[in-house]
Amino acid sequence: MLGWYSKGFEDIFLLCTNFMNIAFFIASKISGIRKSEGFSGPIVWLASATVALALSVMMIAVSVVTGFQKEISEKVTSLQAHIQVQTFAGGSAFESEPFTYDPNLALHLSSLDGVKSVTPFSSKPGILKWNGEIQGVLFKGLATDYPDDFFQTYLVEGEPLKYKGDSTESSIDIAVSVELCRKLGLKLNDSIVSYFINRPGPKVPEVSNPQRAPRTYRISAIYETGLAELDEKMVFCDMRQVQDLNNWYFSQIGGYEIMIDDVSKLEELTDEVRINTPFDLLVRNVKDVEPEIFIWLEYQNVNVLILIILMIVVGTVSITSALLILILERTNMIGILKALGANQKILVRVFLYRAAIIVSSGMLIGNFISFAIIYAQRIGKFIRLDKATYYVEVVPMHTPWLWFLAINVGTFIICMLALLGPVQAIKGVKPIKAIRFD
Repeated sequence: MLGWYSKGFEDIFLLCTNFMNIAFFIASKISGIRKSEGFSGPIVWLASATVALALSVMMIAVSVVTGFQKEISEKVTSLQAHIQVQTFAGGSAFESEPFTYDPNLALHLSSLDGVKSVTPFSSKPGILKWNGEIQGVLFKGLATDYPDDFFQTYLVEGEPLKYKGDSTESSIDIAVSVELCRKLGLKLNDSIVSYFINRPGPKVPEVSNPQRAPRTYRISAIYETGLAELDEKMVFCDMRQVQDLNNWYFSQIGGYEIMIDDVSKLEELTDEVRINTPFDLLVRNVKDVEPEIFIWLEYQNVNVLILIILMIVVGTVSITSALLILILERTNMIGILKALGANQKILVRVFLYRAAIIVSSGMLIGNFISFAIIYAQRIGKFIRLDKATYYVEVVPMHTPWLWFLAINVGTFIICMLALLGPVQAIKGVKPIKAIRFD
């Protein structure tokens, strides 16, 4: 007798457990990914494959665009710095206007949260002449404490520039780009003449007859960022050379260059630097200096957004079609379940669970494909580009985890919301007709 009661309680427990999960249990048993029963099997496989393809396309597109934006931004900021502090007159011209270097201001700006380095610089336009060819360039004078990240990343030949760092002597070594060498036929260790306009300055306030001032330099370093339009006009040199050319005292500079840790905080740090800088100095960031490049990069987001919308539409249409076919094929089952007392809520959950399994399977495959392609490209660099057009030799692929998470969550939610309409077809199924449905 005791054994009979025990068996009865066990049966009741199992019945309650199965009832709580009956919708998921039924969903896992009907045709789908694992069993190609009936004509819905291939359709379900196709729907899962479509979701996988759509998700992988979205993730790879975001990876490429974010990587492309990051790569180009780093190249531009390496040439122009994230933030520049100059006089208002110097900020609107190639030739910087002088002001006295303030070590206290540089130290104060360096202490701001998010600021990586603050270094002085000066600039002077000139004309290089070699074998009958001429090229207008901008000499950018760098100080002894200039970060060496640039040359570590983009140096092709030679050694990073070394500065004398005193007021009585300066280095004649310069760094030119591969693009400039190609245009003028230059090579490492060549001596080249550059011409400048000799203008009055604080040290020599009067120049009776401004004329060409030739200077001879030695090419000690060749760099390449891939930004041909900027590379061909930028020549790096000792800041003492520019100060001497401009007739400045060695305590005078053309401005400060500020590098930051996080580019996403560029606007915020620009405002903070502006607040902590004297009112007579102009503060602007790299987006103000090179607006065309960053506007072009922003347009890439529009292309990605359009692609994401198209892929979501393709995925939702595919999964909706698969669900409708599943409902049609299982009309007989729906009728039997209704006859046994299953309500609309349970039946809807059955097919939503089935759809969720299909979507999840497709998303899992899509993530695997995406990460496989991204890391294969990072290692093998097999997808290459025209550097003259796209500024990079290989397709850069970044891994923006927050974007990936948003794409996965958004895809799942949108697909499931799109299925709330088709599952309402279950309401129209009549048990008597459905059981006899063939």
